[in-house]
Amino acid sequence: SIKAGIYSFLIIPINLIVNNFNNILIISVGSILVINHQITIGIIVAFLSYASMFREPINSIASLIGELEEAIASLKRIFNIMDIEYEKEISKKIDIKGNIKFDNVWFKYKDNYVLKNIDFNIQNKEKLSIIGKTGSGKTTIINLIEKFYKIDRGNIYIDDININEIDTKILRKNIGIVLQEVHLFKGTIMENIKYGQKIDDDKVIELCKKIKANKFIEKLDKDYYTEIDSDTNLLSNGEKQLISILRCMIKDPKIIILDEATSELDIKTEKIVYEAIDEMIKNKTCIIIAHRLSTIKKSDKILYLKDGKIKEYGTHEELIKLKKYYFNTYNKQIN
Repeated sequence: SIKAGIYSFLIIPINLIVNNFNNILIISVGSILVINHQITIGIIVAFLSYASMFREPINSIASLIGELEEAIASLKRIFNIMDIEYEKEISKKIDIKGNIKFDNVWFKYKDNYVLKNIDFNIQNKEKLSIIGKTGSGKTTIINLIEKFYKIDRGNIYIDDININEIDTKILRKNIGIVLQEVHLFKGTIMENIKYGQKIDDDKVIELCKKIKANKFIEKLDKDYYTEIDSDTNLLSNGEKQLISILRCMIKDPKIIILDEATSELDIKTEKIVYEAIDEMIKNKTCIIIAHRLSTIKKSDKILYLKDGKIKEYGTHEELIKLKKYYFNTYNKQIN
């Protein structure tokens, strides 16, 4: 964008100067020839007109330099994606239970390490909360578990099996994610809830009643078959989040990730959403990323990240006794 802006600001003024200089040159030479009775004024006017027509496509190209530069940058990204080595399907099939282990994991974006010597364990059906300031590496840990990136050093294990030896489709099939921002697709509420899963409508309705999501759905004109899209105003933030939770529950994964899932809840549905989350994570391995510490007190373990390093790791009571990072953050929120 910077290069495109520089080229645009430079080329357009230069082009105007060249055009004007061209006109001055034609008029100057033409005037001398007219004085010497070699040509008429009409020829000068015609020549200026032809010169303008000749320059028009050049001017058009010059005005598109910025867009061309952006197109070239986009092409480079497309080619980079095309050059990515195809990930081969692993024949070894496993039944994932939900144990997760990070063993001395280091990861960098380009030349900067964003995770440094990350070591922790999550046992099956345990709840781990990861907290820390923006940019501390919380979401990167989630991305590595899902194999969106390859780690630079160390190992990640699922049920004592190196994550690189687990087929990506099987791994992601057993991971459910509820994000802060919920994307709704064009279609009915039923289609949005069932997205990607084969399940009977009756079972969806039964699940909606279980987490009390039916209360707002049944108030709509066509209840479960009301048409919505990503820009719908029919649903509040909390109601959209409930749809996201329902998607995850229908998938029934062994590992659930909540990435800032409760940060933008409205008062109207806050209680229902929390109850739905409690129901969803029962008997599941769960990783919670949250700023509200009140939502993670009940976690089995809490991990405090700072500058890509684990500064504290333990239960709520253990970290409070340390009176360091977690203690200070907790006190700021409750006072």
